[in-house]
Amino acid sequence: MDITLALMPDTYFPGYYNLASELAISGLTVEVLLIGSAYSPEVSSSKRTPSATGIQVRTVHWNDSIGSRYLAHFYAAVYSRSSAVLIIGPGFQPDAATVISLLKLFRQGYDVIIVSRHHKMSTLNYPFLRWVFSKYYNRIASVLLGTKTTDATSGLKLYSKEMLIQSLGSATTKELTFQLEILKRARRLGAAITEVPTIIEYQQSPYAVKASDITRTVFETLTLWWRNR
Repeated sequence: MDITLALMPDTYFPGYYNLASELAISGLTVEVLLIGSAYSPEVSSSKRTPSATGIQVRTVHWNDSIGSRYLAHFYAAVYSRSSAVLIIGPGFQPDAATVISLLKLFRQGYDVIIVSRHHKMSTLNYPFLRWVFSKYYNRIASVLLGTKTTDATSGLKLYSKEMLIQSLGSATTKELTFQLEILKRARRLGAAITEVPTIIEYQQSPYAVKASDITRTVFETLTLWWRNR
């Protein structure tokens, strides 16, 4: 298996099978993990062309009322049958060219490849307030926690399965800030981490940022910094 596409529960990506088909046509074997109930794993046999037979689609049971983003990442790591795990979160609908470029970097030896919304070469059509909060939150978090990235909370990252499992095992927070923890842990483990630019036409997702989410994120970030100062 060349790559696992792990769709997070709050991701809206109805074209995921088309993406998997394009990757299969290019010669890759592809696994799709649907973590949640937003997608149906059943794809009509009439749509399975001979060129797309290198695709496996599986649904991981998910309880939306108690599941956390941390747990979704953990499921992606544990259930993946590939050593390359692409986490696809809300706002991202990558194309085949992007995925293939990330996989090439993975094969060059990188353990974590972050598709950064705040890379100087990125082009975004993104809600302004979300962009401002994301940009400055990531900048502050990088200084406080030493993630050394412009977009630790990006919803599109390719991980080495081994590195993802090792890094998740040390996380103490379970929502947005755990992504900072696993990157901090990955750096301590000697992971090779890089960022690449992206082009985003923002897509609405079932998940909406609330004031309570922002408050909790700020509190957890400061708590995490205090523990690691």
